[in-house]
Amino acid sequence: MISDRNTDRFCLGAIMLAVLIAIGVLAGSIFFSREEEPENNNKKQTAYLSTDYADIIFDDSFVHEIDLQMPAVNWDYLVRNAEEEQYVLCNALIDGELVENVAIRPKGNSSLTAIKSQGSDRFSFKLEFDHYRKTNTYHGLDKLALNNLGQDVSCMKDYLSYHMMNEIGIPAPLSSYAQVKLNGEPFGLYLAVEAIEDSFAYRNYGDDFGNLYKPESFAIETITPETFLSIEDSPYGEDNPMEKDYTVLGPGDRVDILGSMARGPFEMCFGELMEPASLKYIGEDLDQYRVFFDASVFSQTKSDQESLVSALKKLNSSDNPQEAIDLDSVIRYFIVHNIVNNYDGYTGIFVHNYYLREHNGKISMIPWDYNLSCGIFTFESAIKSILGENSPYTVNMQVGNAMDDKTSMINYPIDTPTFTVSVEDRPLLAAILKNDRCLEQYHEVFREFLDFYFASGKFEEEYQKLCSLITPYVKQAQTFYSDEQFEKASEAVHEYYILREESIRRQLDGTLPATLEGQKEDFSNLVDASHVNLASSVTFDSLIFGIRSQDVIEILDAIAGEQPHTSEGVTKVIADATADPSQIVSIAGRVLKSSRFLKNTLRSAVTGPVLFVLSLILLMAARKWIMGYSRLKQPYPITEKKRKTQKAAKDKRREG
Repeated sequence: MISDRNTDRFCLGAIMLAVLIAIGVLAGSIFFSREEEPENNNKKQTAYLSTDYADIIFDDSFVHEIDLQMPAVNWDYLVRNAEEEQYVLCNALIDGELVENVAIRPKGNSSLTAIKSQGSDRFSFKLEFDHYRKTNTYHGLDKLALNNLGQDVSCMKDYLSYHMMNEIGIPAPLSSYAQVKLNGEPFGLYLAVEAIEDSFAYRNYGDDFGNLYKPESFAIETITPETFLSIEDSPYGEDNPMEKDYTVLGPGDRVDILGSMARGPFEMCFGELMEPASLKYIGEDLDQYRVFFDASVFSQTKSDQESLVSALKKLNSSDNPQEAIDLDSVIRYFIVHNIVNNYDGYTGIFVHNYYLREHNGKISMIPWDYNLSCGIFTFESAIKSILGENSPYTVNMQVGNAMDDKTSMINYPIDTPTFTVSVEDRPLLAAILKNDRCLEQYHEVFREFLDFYFASGKFEEEYQKLCSLITPYVKQAQTFYSDEQFEKASEAVHEYYILREESIRRQLDGTLPATLEGQKEDFSNLVDASHVNLASSVTFDSLIFGIRSQDVIEILDAIAGEQPHTSEGVTKVIADATADPSQIVSIAGRVLKSSRFLKNTLRSAVTGPVLFVLSLILLMAARKWIMGYSRLKQPYPITEKKRKTQKAAKDKRREG
């Protein structure tokens, strides 16, 4: 059973997450606008391309220097209009070599808005060398992404993920670190990443590119007031997280509150786009696959579109779905993807952050955006990141007797590696894991890669190199993080990979089950990871709709009012308001008066009906969390009928 203290903290965390999700939907223009899509082009030309750049700008043995040179008026325009992501002209002095007439623009989704809201101009950027003149490249490279290392306190998750993808032998972006300067003045440490466009395609596939797509499940234009007005009391069906009794969970159970709470709303709002982005076949109508065709790297013909749909049909409905897959490449992709545990991608509920290649009826994956890897896409990591290490609003996740988030993630089973969704919901993965021959190949290559990358000492060598490269720039304040933050985060990432390898080896040799069902029944040989502080390696500030930790603390202080400014104080205020809803008005007024963030958010709220409906949903959600899981005095007693129903459900679960 959960102790009183931890239950209250659990309630607070759940309610707060619901509040933040509601705020984010209200401020939809912050989170969902300007989704980063490929800039559709019809270049597909190789006359001016070469692969020379691979050994020049992507020599990862040292930190490169990229000096962005431009008039002040150009830079001021770029900063003022950052969210419009418009290109401006600059010159780039790269390791002492001048490249003239380069186009630069900010890049990013919620991260861009967050940087702007914090008064910073250290955006992520895209440098397009051939934007103004098609023959202009940097040693054959047409576009370079400069990532500002936001969210990733270790500054190494993207690099390590891409590095492993390259080492295992699949087409993946090249990357290296760069000290970016602005007109000669130090600006920040960045990760330079090869953009997925002509040069990447030419380097990996030669002249015969095929077609590349970057499907994105989210689109704010699909949300209307009617979407929310149609929400019923339980949009999750029988698996409603609001109704679940977390006190009866056992040691083999896993808790995914973050995914469970988000799944229902996301499926309702974006289901039309999530189905094809999951690589499901949904009919012959090409318009149903706009999530691909609107986000194509290169322009396509109707024949190209039909070829992709035909491949998806074969993947989903044939007796041999492997015929639609570049099998060796896809197996290798999922091996690394499942080592790094990135659930902000194809194997999570959001179904994005990957490129898809279709060529001659076969599809394969190209990795992209791994800054939320290392198993941190969890409720515990999000709450701890938002609140901070030393916040009085501490949340200690201790849910029944279930395994903690760290142990769950480090031991996540490689044969059922989907988070919140089932393997069957991801047909590309199911085609491998549900076929005995492919599963055997998957395991065999997995063992080979663990030996090649980890047992050989290659990972340790790479990690030590990264620490030596990054540390001087952290000390010079060229990242968003302090020395202490970076040290804790890098140690957590190192420990994650050491323990993750150990767990996967146990799964491969059969001493630890490799499926969720198997680990639930036999959890005796799990790798203990309870001591690892994975949350220290991430900051969710810029992911929670532009809200910062200080904004959250400000809101919680206002909710607490005259009560102690602690988790217990906030929980008591919410519980009292649940018993006496008339208090909600005064609490809301108190919060709005004290929070600049909420004032600005409400000014840009989507519509009045949405605000009203979401307020009601939030109130119902808060009441259910408090009534169901808090040990505080319940203002409304549970009826005898409901008590019997709950007991019968518990008995049934125990028997199961």
